[in-house]
Amino acid sequence: MEGMNVFWRQKPLPAQQAKLLELVLDAHSKSAARGNISTVVICNAGVGSGNYMSAIAAGLCSVGAVHAPLAQVWQFLMQFNADDVGELARHIEMGGKIPGWGSDFFKDGPDSLWKGVADQIAELAPKWSEKIGRVTDELHARGKMIHPNPACYTAVSAIILEIPPPLIGWLFIRGRLDTWSAAFYQALAAQNAPKQKEGVLV
Repeated sequence: MEGMNVFWRQKPLPAQQAKLLELVLDAHSKSAARGNISTVVICNAGVGSGNYMSAIAAGLCSVGAVHAPLAQVWQFLMQFNADDVGELARHIEMGGKIPGWGSDFFKDGPDSLWKGVADQIAELAPKWSEKIGRVTDELHARGKMIHPNPACYTAVSAIILEIPPPLIGWLFIRGRLDTWSAAFYQALAAQNAPKQKEGVLV
């Protein structure tokens, strides 16, 4: 992948950054297959409307706040100073949420689907890996046993890959689109399949 050309920068991505991009897209594809909000909405909208474009649009309308708050994570990480955790500690102690941490799918440890991305970030950009670790440590020290989620890793990867902030969502959409499309197709096919009751087609 040496010299991979991308649309958001003039210089090609070096091999290690290209590998990070590949890992992020793959992790998003696998994440979309585990029944999160956007995938479920796409399936339901697909069954209801029968329209692919409408279903994808509906799925995208379910992200940006609780699910995939990419802009919020990017802003938090850019502002957070890993050498001064006092403000972060106070925020956590007052019950404040940290965007990019916590998952309904992995509650007892880091998200295994994103281990390759986490490892690549640590190799490429130790500063950012350390920043993620400092936030996690502060959360754990205050009894909140949660870990970085896909939004965190996506935002950090976007920073490393020099993706402009307004385009961070491209990583999310590009990585999940094939899985979303397959889920839409399968839901529609199941809805339209002949139903059987007691051995008789109905």
